[in-house]
Amino acid sequence: MFKKVLLVLFVLALACSVQAEVFLIEPVDTKLSDSGEAFFGQMACGETMRVIVNKKSGMGAPWDEIAVDPSTLPPGWKAVATETDKTLIAEITAPANAIVSTQRLRFVLSNSSQPPFFAESFFGSVSVRENLLAVTIENLQQRTVVGSTVQFRLNLNNDSIASNTVLVRSSLPEYWFKPVEVELQPKESKTLALDVFVFSYGERQFSSLAG
Repeated sequence: MFKKVLLVLFVLALACSVQAEVFLIEPVDTKLSDSGEAFFGQMACGETMRVIVNKKSGMGAPWDEIAVDPSTLPPGWKAVATETDKTLIAEITAPANAIVSTQRLRFVLSNSSQPPFFAESFFGSVSVRENLLAVTIENLQQRTVVGSTVQFRLNLNNDSIASNTVLVRSSLPEYWFKPVEVELQPKESKTLALDVFVFSYGERQFSSLAG
């Protein structure tokens, strides 16, 4: 009888030592334990970042819900949860008037099936900064002839953990240069070739406007 009790206690102790884990995919790829913490990176005012977690928990049953602790959301910030077949996604939007700061958000993952039921949380810090999207244009001074096409190089660098859509316009008429829309993923850089068709002689001021 004494041996059976010892065996039962050993099995219970072993079961208690198994903990669920959080497999974070975006904005950083890492594994966290309960109450673990990760630094996400930088985002700008008005942007939306995505926090993506794998549904696997390490406990057999998967996570089926992600939530942002409302007490850790600054005023004006919004959080929306969605899911795919293999992931849980929390989209967090900072307001356009968000202050430059570092915010520490608490995320709660849970499995709501009965049984089992278990939950864990983790923290993610994000820095709100200005001027995370850099736009430069090369070869602004060029000579050409009427009826030809002249090319400029546009460099785009997104230093944010949020994606950005950039609309490239110019001070030229649209029959010279048509606006171009560019999608920039988080932390992505792109170089574009901008073609301008010359319709008449004379000096023209060409400046790119990113909006």
